[in-house]
Amino acid sequence: MAFIQEIKRRMNTVKSTIKITNAMKMVSRAKFIKFKKQFQEISLFFNEFYKAVGQVVVSLKEPKKKPDNQKTLWIMMSSSLGLCGQHNSNMNKLLKANFKADDKIFFLGRKNQSFWNKNSQYNPAVGFIDIQDRDINFDYCQTIFDQIMDAFKEFKLDRICMVYTKFKNSLIQQSQLFQVFPFDVETFKTLNPVVTDQQLDFEPDQATIINLITPQFFDVALYGGLVETKLCESASRQNAMEAATKNAKDLLDKYTLQFNKLRQNSITEEIIEVIGGMN
Repeated sequence: MAFIQEIKRRMNTVKSTIKITNAMKMVSRAKFIKFKKQFQEISLFFNEFYKAVGQVVVSLKEPKKKPDNQKTLWIMMSSSLGLCGQHNSNMNKLLKANFKADDKIFFLGRKNQSFWNKNSQYNPAVGFIDIQDRDINFDYCQTIFDQIMDAFKEFKLDRICMVYTKFKNSLIQQSQLFQVFPFDVETFKTLNPVVTDQQLDFEPDQATIINLITPQFFDVALYGGLVETKLCESASRQNAMEAATKNAKDLLDKYTLQFNKLRQNSITEEIIEVIGGMN
């Protein structure tokens, strides 16, 4: 009888867990829809903007030579909450594979900062902003840009790269690296194959244009990366909570079957005892 009560207690615990994970799945679904709409609204502008900037970059006759050992400021876009599957750990693995001893990291989101503080011997953190969902807008990204550039200049670094998550679909998201500064020709050709080496006439000259658009490009890339990463976070959390709910329901079915068998055995024993007593 005591074991039956224990099974019943476990069943109640699992039922409570199902309510929680199902509620979290619904919340994640609502956020996913919100960020997907936001992402779709800005995607066309971003693609055209990257194409225009890329055409200027690839037309430079003498692009700057890359130093052999570039020191990088990594902008790590992670979540501030957990329970989102491999969303954060995949970005950590990607950055770990590309990180060098002299590199620094500016964290946008709390989760991956705690990972690097615990697991890195280099003390790479140079900045941290715990971005909330309501903060993600273009104006806010302009204020972040100022802080990132201050760190870039203070530590005399050579380039700035983003670590973010690219959205494929609701089931597939992929961690990516994207060089924001200085402009990289191959990056633009990968982003938009339409960009070619064709020489065009520019007014003013390409170097002047690049100096003028660099801050705007940084803001656009930062905003786009944050929106897409938030979209992937919501999708990943939705999938994780859906899997957790399914696993909990499977466990509840197992406990229910076990509970019913124990009750049946208990009732059978009681009937046998009653019949035995009558005899």
